[in-house]
Amino acid sequence: MTGTLLVIRGNSASGKSTTAVTVQRRFAHGTCAVVSQDVVRRNIVREPDEPAAFNIDLIEQIAGLCLARGMVVIVEGILDANRYGAMLERLAGTVDSALFYSFDLSFAETLTRHAGRPQSATILPEQMADWYHGWQPLRFVDEIRIDAAWTLDSLSDRIYHDIQRWPVPSLRRREDETAGKIGDQVEENGGGGLPTNQCVSHGPGSPGTVPGGSSDR
Repeated sequence: MTGTLLVIRGNSASGKSTTAVTVQRRFAHGTCAVVSQDVVRRNIVREPDEPAAFNIDLIEQIAGLCLARGMVVIVEGILDANRYGAMLERLAGTVDSALFYSFDLSFAETLTRHAGRPQSATILPEQMADWYHGWQPLRFVDEIRIDAAWTLDSLSDRIYHDIQRWPVPSLRRREDETAGKIGDQVEENGGGGLPTNQCVSHGPGSPGTVPGGSSDR
C-alpha cells in the first residue's frame, strides 16, 4: 500500500486523541484519517474490550482501506499490546512507512490530565486505576516514547515532521492540488491574501502539557 501508518498508544487520559486530531488538522481534507479504538469499539459496535473482539478486525479493515487510498492513517487508542499487537503488526506489514508512538506517563499524571476532562465527573480515580497498565511496549517495534515533558505543540511538530520524511506520492499530489486551488482563488481576489472562506493548515493551539483526549473505556 502507498499510505503512511501512524500508531499512537497509551493509557486512558494520556492525550492520544487530542494529539491525533491536532496532527490530522495539519493535512488537507481527505488526506489524513484518524481511526480511534474508542470510536470503533464503543460507538460503532458497542462491545467490551476483550481478546479476539470484532472491533480489532474492524479497526484493521478501516485503516487498511484508508491506507490503500494513499492516506496518512492515525490509529489511536489504549490498544493493549496483548490484544491489538498482532493486528498492528499486520497493518505495519502492508505499508512502507509505519511510525509508532506510545505515551509513558505515571498514574498520577494521567489522573491530573483526566481531571480536566468532562468524563472525570463519571469516571472515578478507582476506575482509572483498574485500567492503568503502565508502560506496555509492542513486541515487534521500538516505539517512540512520550513522557510528561512533551507539550502538545512539540509532540505534534515532531510527529508531523516524522511523517514528512516519508512523503506519500498521492498525499503530495492532493496537497499540491489544494494549494493550487487556493492560489487561484487568491489571484481572483486580486492577490490580497486568502479569501475569508478558506483556511490553511495550521499548528496546534496554545502550548502546554498534552491534555487528555476522549476516554478509551
